Amino acid sequence: ALRDYYHSLEDIEDEGHVAAMGNYANLVLTVTNHGRLVSGMRETTRLVGLGEGTMPASFDEKIIGAKVGDKLEFDFEAKDEEGGSEYGDGELHAEVEVKGFRRMVLPEVDDALASKVGCTDVADMRKQMTYTINEQKSRELPKLMVDRAIDALIERLDGEVPGYYVDFIRQDVG
Repeated sequence: ALRDYYHSLEDIEDEGHVAAMGNYANLVLTVTNHGRLVSGMRETTRLVGLGEGTMPASFDEKIIGAKVGDKLEFDFEAKDEEGGSEYGDGELHAEVEVKGFRRMVLPEVDDALASKVGCTDVADMRKQMTYTINEQKSRELPKLMVDRAIDALIERLDGEVPGYYVDFIRQDVG
């Protein structure tokens, strides 16, 4: 996670590169909903992480296989997990121009990364991370154990347990 936080992006210089999941596509896009412009999406330049959730999966699928210079026009769906959308029925239309691609580069675990996070070297970084993880465990584990014990108790009971009683027991055990 630390390496991911300090990642960088580098341009993919290969002119024949074909968009793939995991790439970051530099796109100029216009998105409409039944002919009405989606706010902030008129000839807007965006770096879209394919498969990263930057745009809906149905959008990403239409970009896969594209090359630099391609101009695409397609419909896609923008709905949440429950099937709702802030765009009415969630049916959107996109006009896209592919300007370029980038890839994520994760830094090596070395003294340079350690200095970025305020440590003297890799050994110091590992020591501090171990300390931080152990501190978090000591804070979180007791609560987690109580929650698991209560959940196990609830599963063993016959019939319905009133919600107020579960809350009372949680507070009492806590």
